[in-house]
Amino acid sequence: LEGKFRKGCVKKSEYESLREEVKTRFLSLEIDGEKVIRSVYFKEEIYNGKYLDKAPDLVLLSNYGYDLKAGITKDRLYNKTFFEGMHTQDNALLIDSFGLALETHPFIYDIGKQISAYFN
Repeated sequence: LEGKFRKGCVKKSEYESLREEVKTRFLSLEIDGEKVIRSVYFKEEIYNGKYLDKAPDLVLLSNYGYDLKAGITKDRLYNKTFFEGMHTQDNALLIDSFGLALETHPFIYDIGKQISAYFN
């Protein structure tokens, strides 16, 4: 974005349409006929607060089996690694042995506040 980054070249007037285009392209990405990306979120859909402008413009959620990590030395779009398993949006687990008063579906920052308050 012009003005946000030293070499930013996206005009504010083009920002929303470019985000939509990039989102559409990511959602259409396939490897061997299989969709790679399950969801694409705009920053304001998942973040809030005074540092929202620092958040990434888009956040990608991959389908199972795709681990979205960058690397400047990679020569392929995808590859197997020696790492197995990863956390996903819908299967993270919190075991509360302190009896914290958490909502049914809390945000991660809500949990941090509760833990901090518990330990004073």
